[in-house]
Order: sequence, then C-alpha cells, then structure tokens
Amino acid sequence: MSSVRAVLFDLDGTLTDPGEGIIKSLKVALGSAALPVPSDERLSACIGPPLQESFRELGADPSQVAELVEIYRARYREVGMFENAVYPGVPSLLERLTSSGFRLFVATSKPTSIAEPILEHFKLRRFFEHVYGAGLDGSLGNKVDLLSHVRSETGLVTPESAFVGDRRYDMTAAREHGMRAIGVLWGYGSRGELEASGAHHVVASPGSVAEALAA
Repeated sequence: MSSVRAVLFDLDGTLTDPGEGIIKSLKVALGSAALPVPSDERLSACIGPPLQESFRELGADPSQVAELVEIYRARYREVGMFENAVYPGVPSLLERLTSSGFRLFVATSKPTSIAEPILEHFKLRRFFEHVYGAGLDGSLGNKVDLLSHVRSETGLVTPESAFVGDRRYDMTAAREHGMRAIGVLWGYGSRGELEASGAHHVVASPGSVAEALAA
C-alpha cells in the first residue's frame, strides 16, 4: 500500500454505531433538567462532538453542563454504552490492516475509561496498540488537541499517518496535523460535511478504507 503505516480511527460513527445509547442517555439528562428534548434526528448530531459542547448547543446553561454530563454518563455507563453495534465490515477491515502491517490506534472524544470497555465488549480492542480519548473533565475532547497529545506520545501524527472518521471534527483535526483525512459515510456525517472540512478521501464502505490508504 502507500507510505501510510499508522492509522487512527474515531470510535463513534466509525467503528461502532452508538446512536441508540447516546440518544436515550441525552434524553434522560435533558429531562432531568426540564430542558426541551429535540427529535432523535437533532440528537443524532450530538454523536461526535464533545459532550459538553453538545449540551450547550442543546440549550443548557453553562452552569448546568457539568451536572448534565454526570447524569448522562451514569445512564450511559450502566446500559447505554452497550446499546451499540459494530458496523458490518469493520472487523474484517481491521484484520486486513493489521495483517498488512499497519499500526492501529483509536482517537476518540469519548473518555478513555468508557471507550476501552466498549472496544473490549465488541472484541475490537485487540486490533489497537493504544486507545486515546478525552479526560472525564473534558480535556482533550477537541480532536485537534487530542491529536497533539497522540503526536507527543507516539510521534506518529505525521503525513505518513491517516485518520479515519465520520465527522468534520475528525477531518479538520487530521488536516491541521498534516495527516491523510479519510471520511466515512456509514456514520453520522454527510459527504458535504466531510468534503467541506478537508477530507482527502470519502468512502462508502469499510472495505474502501484500504483502497483510500493505498491511493
């Protein structure tokens, strides 16, 4: 394949479809504060961005955000994180990349302490050298900052690395760090969103990721 030897993957909307658990947990948190509960379609836009940012955009006062995050996480940890499913074709993609010698990592705005059990539960953790996520306090929730951290830890955030994700936050962060940005269409971002945010490639199926890496 190409000179790319390390591939970083987003989690939500890229490796697994977390929609049911996230939307139900958001509804519980918003209802606890008597805030309006939007449609499922509107709430699906909250899959990808940092949780604190999503609650602010949903109308929470800044003083409410920390408590809403805790209510959300209590429900999510108990049941929501397993109301989730691996996208078809993802395990075979990861098998193909590891057998081809790629080094694989996860870079997610989810807290690492939540991302790790999800990957273990769905038998995906074995493919990745390391899982990089946000802190419980929201630190490193911004993907640009997260990739800066990954770069300082591994030295692998370079033009010889690629970032695979489904939202504009992933593409913007990859471009900011000079990485190859590969947008996927089976998650929660549209082709327009991904292209406008600088995706080098936009792919419609997991099998096409390997082709984009080889291009």
